[in-house]
Amino acid sequence: MSTRWRSSYFIRLALSYTVLALILIGFTGGYLLNNANKMVINEIAKDSDYTLQKVKSAVEDNYLQAYESVFNNRIFSIVSPRSEDALKDLVDETAEGKSSKIVSFIVNLALIKEMTKGIDGITVYFKHGNYVVDDQRYYEMPTNSADIAFIERLDDIPVQSWLIRSKPETDSNVLTYIYTLPGRSKLTSVAGYLYLDIDLAYLNKTMELALNSPQTQLFVFDKNGDLIIHNDNFNEESMALAKNAVHNLTSSKASSGSTTLESGDNVISVLSNEESANAWTYVVIRPMESFLLAANQMKHQVWAACLIALLAGVLIAFLLSRHFYTPLKKLLYSIRDLYNGPAQVTEGTEYTAIQHMLKCIDLNLLKMKDEVRLKQLSGLVTGQVTAAGFDQLPAIPLECHYVAAYIVTESKESESFGFVLKEHIGIASEAIQLSAVEWVLLGFFYESNSDSVESFKKNLYSLSTNSELPFTAGIGKVAESIDDIHRSYQEARHAYRYTFLDSLAFIVSYEEVSPDQRSILSVDLPYYLLQNKVLAGDGIEVEQWFERSIVEIEAENISIDAIELVCLHIGTIISQIANEQKLNHLFPTLNIHDQIKYSTLNHVLIALREQARSMAEYMKESRTDNHAEKMNELKLFIKDHLSDDLSLESLAARVQLSSNYVSTLFGTITGESFTEYLNRVRLESAALMLVDQRELTVGEVATSVGYRNAQYFCTRFKAKYGITPLQYRNLERQKKLVLES
Repeated sequence: MSTRWRSSYFIRLALSYTVLALILIGFTGGYLLNNANKMVINEIAKDSDYTLQKVKSAVEDNYLQAYESVFNNRIFSIVSPRSEDALKDLVDETAEGKSSKIVSFIVNLALIKEMTKGIDGITVYFKHGNYVVDDQRYYEMPTNSADIAFIERLDDIPVQSWLIRSKPETDSNVLTYIYTLPGRSKLTSVAGYLYLDIDLAYLNKTMELALNSPQTQLFVFDKNGDLIIHNDNFNEESMALAKNAVHNLTSSKASSGSTTLESGDNVISVLSNEESANAWTYVVIRPMESFLLAANQMKHQVWAACLIALLAGVLIAFLLSRHFYTPLKKLLYSIRDLYNGPAQVTEGTEYTAIQHMLKCIDLNLLKMKDEVRLKQLSGLVTGQVTAAGFDQLPAIPLECHYVAAYIVTESKESESFGFVLKEHIGIASEAIQLSAVEWVLLGFFYESNSDSVESFKKNLYSLSTNSELPFTAGIGKVAESIDDIHRSYQEARHAYRYTFLDSLAFIVSYEEVSPDQRSILSVDLPYYLLQNKVLAGDGIEVEQWFERSIVEIEAENISIDAIELVCLHIGTIISQIANEQKLNHLFPTLNIHDQIKYSTLNHVLIALREQARSMAEYMKESRTDNHAEKMNELKLFIKDHLSDDLSLESLAARVQLSSNYVSTLFGTITGESFTEYLNRVRLESAALMLVDQRELTVGEVATSVGYRNAQYFCTRFKAKYGITPLQYRNLERQKKLVLES
């Protein structure tokens, strides 16, 4: 009986809620539907006025203003380091003896035109010298210019304002802005004119972005009633409506501001020319059906919302009929199903299961606490947070001084590397992992003296030489407090960048490379000579250029930023040549950024030199031998597939030539037979791998360069270098240690 009564009660409750929901939804929906059209009509005028103001602002305050600023910000300031003096010389004197300045002026005008979208042309008329210069050429006489008719009328045209005209050479309409030389001169003292042409077609497409709807049609008329700007979807009927609206507005002498009126199925909004700095009139035409469509969509949305609200009300009424104590048991089962910790106990109630899970959480908290501590230390070191940002500082020594070391390792075993850092460094420290290969070792020193950094460096050096985990590191200066740890870390990162230099050790302290020690901030190398020598195909001159450049870099006390910039500049020149000569498939672009980060200056310059020399040799051979390109393709293939079984027959088949001819090509171009060339390349690559990849065994190096028999490889290697591969590796390492000490 009780259950039946409760069921009946909840059924009546659900029905009551449903009836109430129907009444409320009916009143709300009716009110919204009755006011939908009124809301749309009231918004038409506001939206149209906003559209006009937006278009007017985009045209005059943004685009045209941006083009006007070209005169002051670019043409008069960026033409050359002494552009004002150069332009003054051209204005005050004749063209005689000024050919270099005129050519430089034309090049800079062309550069400005290329950098600024929408500019159709830049022209300068020098009255004193009676000649014309534009962004393409120099006209000794104004009559030689296609714009002579416009130039002859410059004295009669208002300056520093926009006007529309047709360019004779292209028969296209442009907006022109005229500026006197010198700036803002009076008519009697004008020595020349500079005018800028803006492509109206570009401006029309740009203005379409300022419109709210693709159905909107835009017209802009000048003070004479001539059409200046329009979008692509206009038609003659719409243009007639726009002109008629402008004429009615002018005839009625309406006040300034915008006016909105209806014409058939269209809504026309006009912005008076009094609102425009150029006395332009803006007209926007929008079809009425677009607004009606929005109103109908709103009605459909109201009906859909009413239906959803009704269904939600019925569902809520049904859910309220359920007993309140049953969800508790379901909740307990859900928690147990979602739990993914250790095995749960099988006996007891759901509360016992919850107690078991809470115990497991307590155990996990101990592990998470240490992880949080390391994250806090990471944030403190990298500067993401300060000591003041912690409610409780991480558990590190407070009454001491700190030194940060930024370490990059080649080891892929991050856990073992972290253990080695922390347990075998020999001083109190904390190892913090930033990424798979990046670590920060924070050392604690209880006595502040100048030997702290040297002691830290000595211990790191000893750890590197005694362990099988190679790494490079930079060490910052001593931090007197916790807040200074981030500063020491930044100095360590700066010092690490200098491990890129071969002249320094693989562990560098900030004091060795501080800005006071490295004062030269730029290197002036003749990069144009490198480009010319490569294009000329002079490989010997290319190598000599690199040798001279290396001597100049090493002779000066240059900052790492300047050295990296030199490498990037050389790489850019080589990539540019490859792009221009369509040689990207033969000479892929080197990733200089990664080379700088993970290699040394010597390796980077060798890689750049080899690519530049190979490119120069290719340029030379391509001019004298029809099959030089195929020969270079074979060289690159051999270099990339040293570990494969390479034969003269397989290579000849690759370039579709006979094996005898390919053998002849090797002898002619390289000066050695195919076998001699292949052995030389393999042994040279093996020598580099022995030094750069110390984690590889001699057998692995031999296999990597194509020798299946390690003993035979050792024999060939000793025949070339006079020592065994292992002796060569140790000798090169000793050389580096001597240089570092």
